[in-house]
Amino acid sequence: MADRVRAEGENAARFAHVREAFEQSFEGGAVGAALAVTVDGVQVLTPAQIERANTEQSNGCDEVLAPLHTRFGLGFFLTQPMIRFGPNPRSFGHPGAGGSIAFADPDARLGIAYVMNQMQIGLPGDARGFRLITEVYEALK
Repeated sequence: MADRVRAEGENAARFAHVREAFEQSFEGGAVGAALAVTVDGVQVLTPAQIERANTEQSNGCDEVLAPLHTRFGLGFFLTQPMIRFGPNPRSFGHPGAGGSIAFADPDARLGIAYVMNQMQIGLPGDARGFRLITEVYEALK
């Protein structure tokens, strides 16, 4: 897929850094690393930052992802009917290109990241990732 991302002429130089980030995101690093709340026992986000991340800032039809309805905190999607980050309302995260999904659930003290090696079509995530989320929460009961 990454070889389909091209820019020509005067835009090529400006686009090079975007393409590099885009290609790296297919390796799973961008989505998973960006949403880590605790890494090796070190807290990355403070309780105040977590509260700000899951405080609603916008809710409605997304002008960029139209007709997708989105709900955002500061920098993160908030759980919503079409993109559910588990059963707890304070979960926040982000779906990624082609079906990747990563989020933190501060109430369950849980973080999940799902990336795959085959790009899927669709904005709101891949059904396999949402099934995995459901199974993880079922296993925690």
